[in-house]
Amino acid sequence: MLAYLVASFVIGTVAGIVGVLLCLVGLIITLPLATFVTYVYQFNLLGQIAFKDSTGRSYYQPPMMTPAPPVAPAPSAPPVEPPVAPPANDDISTPQS
Repeated sequence: MLAYLVASFVIGTVAGIVGVLLCLVGLIITLPLATFVTYVYQFNLLGQIAFKDSTGRSYYQPPMMTPAPPVAPAPSAPPVEPPVAPPANDDISTPQS
């Protein structure tokens, strides 16, 4: 019973320390990377504004798309005749086979 408690305490302590270290490593990598991505996006937008300001034209102009030719309407379906009602059976006592 004592060995179980000691092993649980040691494993819990090691797992706690490893978890904290992994969280710190994640923060050390994530925070500068998030700042870098924000700066790249911000400077890209500022660069596009500066390019348009100095040249008078947009940085990126998508290629001109030619409009698709009009499509002929589909032919209409032929009319459908209404269903014919079955003849009335007056003899209800006769079973049908």
